[in-house]
Amino acid sequence: LFRSVQYALVDNACREFLFISEFFMLDTNTAQELFNNIFGKTLSVLVKQADSFISDSFDCLSVFLCIHLVQRYQLLCHKRCVGGLDRYWENLNGVLWPRLSNVMQMNIVSVREFDTTRRRPADVRPHYSTRRYAEFSAAMVGINETFPHEQMNRLLAMLQEEVEGLILRLASQFPTRKEQLLFLINNYDLVMSIVIERTKDDSKESETFREQLKTRSEEFVSLVLENHFGHLIQWSKEAERKLDAGDLEGLRAEEKRVSNIIGDFSRDWKKSLDSINGEILSSFPNLKLGTSLLQQALTTLVQYYHRFSRVLGVAPLSQIAATGQLINIHQLMVEVKRYKPNF
Repeated sequence: LFRSVQYALVDNACREFLFISEFFMLDTNTAQELFNNIFGKTLSVLVKQADSFISDSFDCLSVFLCIHLVQRYQLLCHKRCVGGLDRYWENLNGVLWPRLSNVMQMNIVSVREFDTTRRRPADVRPHYSTRRYAEFSAAMVGINETFPHEQMNRLLAMLQEEVEGLILRLASQFPTRKEQLLFLINNYDLVMSIVIERTKDDSKESETFREQLKTRSEEFVSLVLENHFGHLIQWSKEAERKLDAGDLEGLRAEEKRVSNIIGDFSRDWKKSLDSINGEILSSFPNLKLGTSLLQQALTTLVQYYHRFSRVLGVAPLSQIAATGQLINIHQLMVEVKRYKPNF
C-alpha cells in the first residue's frame, strides 16, 4: 500500500513539476515555489498519514522496506530531473528512521534481558531464539545490501553482539563442556547457514559466525579425540617436547608407559573409530555439519598418529619391543576412508 501511494505521487508530481516548469518557462526556484503551493497540502497529509501508521508499527522489516522505497523513488525523481519532492522525502525519512531505530533498540533490549534460567534450552539443538534472529538478520542484511545504510549496520552489529552473548549464556546452562560445545556449534551453524543462503557469502554476519563455528569445532574435535585417544595424544606432545630438548634419558624412561599406550591403541582403535562415528553423527541435526566434523576428527587423528609413529622411530624408543604391535599408518587411513560420506 505504501509503495502504491508513493509511486502514484511520484508519477503525478513529476508530471506536474515538469509541466509548470515548461508551460510557464520558470527557473528551478520559482517552479519549486509554485509546485509547493499546488502540492503542499497533499504532501503534508501523506506525511501525517505515514506517521500515523508507522508510529504503531513494530515490524522492522516493513519500516526498513519503506525507507528503501523512499530512497529508490527519490533516485527516480532525480532521473526525471525533478527535485520538487526532496523535502517530502526528507520528512518521510524523519518519520521512518526514528521509529525503526526505536523498534530495533527494543529488540536489542529484549535479547539482553532474556532470562536463560527460566527458559533453559531443552537439548543441544538450535534454540528457537537463534532461528528467529537468523531469519530476521538475513532479511535485514539482504535489504541493506542494495543501498547500505551505516545506521542500520550499527544497529545490526549491536543486535548481533547481544545474540552472541545470549547463545553463550544459554550454553552455560548445560553441565558438561561437551554439551556446551554441541549447543554452540549447532546454533552457530544455523545462523551461518541461513545468513549465507540469503545474503552475500562475505557479509560481516556470516564471517563472524564462521569464525565462531571454526573455533568451537576445533575444540569439540579435540575433546572427542581426547576421550578416545587422550593418552596417545598427550604422550606424543610430551615426547616431542623432550625430543626437541634433546632429553634422550627422559624418552628412555617412557618405555613402560608408551608400551601400555601402544597395547591399548592396537586393541581398541577400530572400536574407537566406530564410537567416534556414532557419537558425532548423532549429535548434529545438520548431517552435512556432522560429516564435516567427523572428517575433521579423523583427519586430526591421522595427524596425531603420524606424530606418534615418528617419535617412536627415534632411538632409544625404536628399540621398544611393543612397537611391533603398531599398525601401519596406511592401514589407519584405509579404515578412516570407510567413514567418508558418499555425497
